[in-house]
Amino acid sequence: VREATVITPNLTEALLLLYGEEGMKERMKALSDMEETQLLKEIETSGRDLTLRFGLEAIVITGVEVSGSDGRARMGNLVLEKEKADWCFSVKEGGSYSGTGDLMASVLSAGMVRGIPMKACVEKAVEFLGGAIHDAVEEGTDRNDGVCFEKYLGILTQI
Repeated sequence: VREATVITPNLTEALLLLYGEEGMKERMKALSDMEETQLLKEIETSGRDLTLRFGLEAIVITGVEVSGSDGRARMGNLVLEKEKADWCFSVKEGGSYSGTGDLMASVLSAGMVRGIPMKACVEKAVEFLGGAIHDAVEEGTDRNDGVCFEKYLGILTQI
């Protein structure tokens, strides 16, 4: 991590990097009892701490599940870049699919090479993955088989 420019941990991984295993467990329990606004603020604080500790240019904390006031689950991705924090949300569909983290990292890497701001890369990745995950849910694809993303590659021509 100390050699990285950008990292893309999920929340568990981010907290492990900051606090170790026991500290991560304590933080996860504390976060599970928070309402959405406080939860997002606490995750932003942890993200900033992680960025400072490792001297990162940017960090994307992926797959943060939250429930809105309407009770619908959403998945959030926190983007911290140049002292700015932004959240990118999508509707949560299905479960966790193998390979989606790798697809996310690939989209972000492609955008970085082209000099595109991280927030724009994450928004594009969420759009790309959202379609692929939706189709996997509709088709009843086993989570271990990943998602059929090929149909959505055209979305990425804009990065």
